[in-house]
Amino acid sequence: MLEYSLLVVERRAAVATDGSAARLAPLGEDGPAVRTDHKESVFGIDTRLEGHLDPGVGVGFVVECHATVRLSPVDRLALEVGGRLSRRHRDIRIHLATTYNISDKIVTRLRVISRSGWITGYLCVGWEPPSMTLDPVHFDGIAGLADRIDHGADERDRRAFAETVWDSFLDPLTVDGRSILEPVDEQSRRLVDCEDVALRNREFDTVHGLDAGTINPTTFKNGLVIDVAQTAMSATPTDLDLHRSRTAVMTVHSNDETMTVDEDWGTFDEGYSRSRAVKTPPLPRFAEGVVHALALYLAESKHALAHAERVSDLLVLDGPIYPRGLLRWADQHPDLADFLLEDPRPTTVLENYVRLVERFRERDVPLVGFVKNPATRVITRALKRDDEAGLSVPWSDDSALFTRLLERGEYVDDVTGDRWERNTEALTYTNWFRSRGGVDRPLSIDGDALGVERNRALEDYEVTFFVVYDPRDDLVYRVEAPYGFTRDPETRERLTMHLLQEIAVAHGPPTIVQKADELARIGAAEKQSLRETLEQRFDTSQDRTYDDLRWDGETY
Repeated sequence: MLEYSLLVVERRAAVATDGSAARLAPLGEDGPAVRTDHKESVFGIDTRLEGHLDPGVGVGFVVECHATVRLSPVDRLALEVGGRLSRRHRDIRIHLATTYNISDKIVTRLRVISRSGWITGYLCVGWEPPSMTLDPVHFDGIAGLADRIDHGADERDRRAFAETVWDSFLDPLTVDGRSILEPVDEQSRRLVDCEDVALRNREFDTVHGLDAGTINPTTFKNGLVIDVAQTAMSATPTDLDLHRSRTAVMTVHSNDETMTVDEDWGTFDEGYSRSRAVKTPPLPRFAEGVVHALALYLAESKHALAHAERVSDLLVLDGPIYPRGLLRWADQHPDLADFLLEDPRPTTVLENYVRLVERFRERDVPLVGFVKNPATRVITRALKRDDEAGLSVPWSDDSALFTRLLERGEYVDDVTGDRWERNTEALTYTNWFRSRGGVDRPLSIDGDALGVERNRALEDYEVTFFVVYDPRDDLVYRVEAPYGFTRDPETRERLTMHLLQEIAVAHGPPTIVQKADELARIGAAEKQSLRETLEQRFDTSQDRTYDDLRWDGETY
């Protein structure tokens, strides 16, 4: 089974053969991986196989083709298994694909219509190590530096220390006499078989998801720093009108006091979508972070409020239930803290989320936030501050601690001694916790919510969460919900089982979140096109650096 369904197809030179039947040659050796009697249309793909992180290599061969058919050169044509072209090539109009498993290899039967006629062929996927960019002697020299580092306590001691933290410090976890973390119910760790939970009946008949995509902060030579966010809501079963709707926000920063922005809301796409431009105050040092956070959270919160009534059973946010990136400003720098507390724009954004919780609580429709990359440090920071305990905390964040607590396995004999072998059959998860530390404090019962009025009991807004560990990928996820919903044991259990089922089925984030991500995502090509359009509208150009030239088209 392919770990990723996106295939990148390239035109490659044909290879000579000595027979009419195609033959496979072992990967990793010199020469082609596949040989065929057809000398013209041979394609290759770069993909990945399940269980491997390194790039794989596959070569396809044509088995049916009219002798006169020629495809013009295909620079890099992205195809998806399942029958869709993710980017159309001018010579290809139809793509049909069926996947077969043959001799532990993955073979995709590919049929395309070119302007010249039909071409039917196969893509055979294999795997080989990536090419080395370092000379072996340099690689060994760099790797040898690890021998100079004593990484402290061994893995057994760290696992034992994690158990001590779980048994002695989390019920409750206090700082200066104030409880910042405590179980909602009984503190426990549980497990559920992946197959069993995947096959159970669904807890909610309909589910909606929410996500936002941005172009990322862009600086122009006229001094403008801009980010654009669009938000979409997904639904299962599908709601086409809802999927069509967008909320788009452009935030702009400038040191030029004469720059003005029309900040009224407008509509587009026949009224299905709406948009707004927002000016941020002059904060040159933090311009990129401010325009990004305001665009993202304003678009997300306004879109959620606009379509709240369409959610009848459950809403899943892609990310935390409150604007964590914005709330974090209070601890980052005095200028950001002043902006957060004194400027109405971030307060308005937070108020949108507070009203969202109230709207859903009034209708008794739960909402949760699915955090794919949790990076909270509430527990680890509290443990480090505990002078009486005198703890040496080895984990960089709470996720590392929960990974140790939830990972199941045993030490087995190995040629070099023993090694940890992880059990991958079951998802493991914690009970729900109430969180009042770090950026969760403003919405706690003793927080001020940045001055935003809360119309319900203060405890209803508190952040509660549980942590899920998926051993198949060695990843932890954090699921958040307001205490107003998780206070009820039945609702809490339904939410827990629904998210566990989604993770088990999707082998990762819930499908409704992935669906929202697909709707809201702004692809690399669209980002570049938008930046070029903005250059034309502003009669300027993007402020580029050498890194933009050096790493163009690459991730750095």
